[in-house]
Amino acid sequence: MYYFANILESTGANEAVASSLSALHLPTIVFFIALPFVVSMITGLTQAGVGTSLPLLIGLTTPANRVAMLNLAFIFAFIGVMASPTHLCLILSRDYFEARAGALYNKLFMAVFVVGLLPVVLALF
Repeated sequence: MYYFANILESTGANEAVASSLSALHLPTIVFFIALPFVVSMITGLTQAGVGTSLPLLIGLTTPANRVAMLNLAFIFAFIGVMASPTHLCLILSRDYFEARAGALYNKLFMAVFVVGLLPVVLALF
């Protein structure tokens, strides 16, 4: 069930990824937002964003911030799916209602902004 996570753990790759990401000297929160968002946006699946990024990012957490950071990653995986042009629900809804992509993304942007703002604030404080 957790094959990818077990492989990363048994080979030590999760620590290597964590140290490589830390070497970039960016705030940790950037990785927990960007990686799940990008993977989910490319695939159009929340499971892909979560299943791929969480095992890689778990090494960047501490026991004190683990829940908040993993929550943040899950929410941005969801936001990535909502913004994905490959998300089947978005494609079918756009075609059915004959909506323009620009107008649709304008409304969608505001919704995902609101959904993403609270977890970022909670993770920072």
